[in-house]
Amino acid sequence: MKFPITRVLLSLLAIPSALMAEQGSVEAGKTVFMNQCSACHGADASGKTPLAQSLNVTIPDYRSQAVHSLTDEEIRKVIIEGKGTMPPVPNLSAEDIANVIAFV
Repeated sequence: MKFPITRVLLSLLAIPSALMAEQGSVEAGKTVFMNQCSACHGADASGKTPLAQSLNVTIPDYRSQAVHSLTDEEIRKVIIEGKGTMPPVPNLSAEDIANVIAFV
């Protein structure tokens, strides 16, 4: 009788760590953002960069309410599939993506 209870308790302990892994790390996300995203989106995430000006595109300000109202899944989709003039971002692991989402 103790075995099933122990098994349930151990599985409940694993849930928070699984959720945390999916949520990502803000600090790790900042590193990924600076290395992979800041050239287009700006180190301050404003989207006001020389590259955006030279391409004559408007890049959303990641600090804006419009971006903050997006769900994690919507942000994940933009990273993976691209949107508008933004191409998909290659070579990011699922963990990198979760971390960038946490940072944004």
